[in-house]
Amino acid sequence: MRQAAFHYRRAEEMSEKIGRDPELWEAGCSKDHVRNTFIIPDLVARISRLCPVRIADVGSGTGYMSRNLASRLPNCHTWSLLENDPNMLRFSANIVGSDKHIGVVSFDIFQPNEIVCNSFDLVFSVFSTLDFGMNQRVASNLVGLLRQGGTLLIYVPDLLEEVSQMCAVMSSLEPLEEYRRGKTDIRKPDRFTKRVEPFVAHRVELCVAQVLAAGTNLRQLNFLERTHDRRLIVLEFERNA
Repeated sequence: MRQAAFHYRRAEEMSEKIGRDPELWEAGCSKDHVRNTFIIPDLVARISRLCPVRIADVGSGTGYMSRNLASRLPNCHTWSLLENDPNMLRFSANIVGSDKHIGVVSFDIFQPNEIVCNSFDLVFSVFSTLDFGMNQRVASNLVGLLRQGGTLLIYVPDLLEEVSQMCAVMSSLEPLEEYRRGKTDIRKPDRFTKRVEPFVAHRVELCVAQVLAAGTNLRQLNFLERTHDRRLIVLEFERNA
């Protein structure tokens, strides 16, 4: 266990120093069955229902999700790609170019830019909370991006499934005990970059409680069925007026 944790920390330190490879990330997203078959259609349906004008993609990476959404929806939306990794920012800025409907913004969830606070009708996070985790500060900063009445969408995998897989790999119940207490680190190579990237499995119930405490109502909690026994979780919050 100590050795596994050591290797995880070393890999995490390397990730912080050199960032993810944006070309590998873009290629991985373009082939990702989960994003393309389940999440993008679900986002299209929600955006069509909610009709937001200003939309933010938190932890946007290369901007793959927003660019695909923009191509499927009418040009009545503007998109802001909020990302902290400079490699991803450069890559997405080069792809977006002079597109007036999509902007790239350097954004740190722990030290948010006041310029983008209270700015958006809809904010979505696709798996990015797995990178930075979830606590009251993160929840407040996510909600703080929204205008009053705006919508926050959080997409996560079934994290209990991830924890159970980690228990099997380690032949230990320690990850489950950590998860029961609030969160645990999942130590496995990322499918796109092949490195051990940060992956924080946080209790979904605690996530809901923290976002509610930040001044929202939970409008919907949905499961997207991937297979007969694998699914995604979608949380839809509305910022209180």
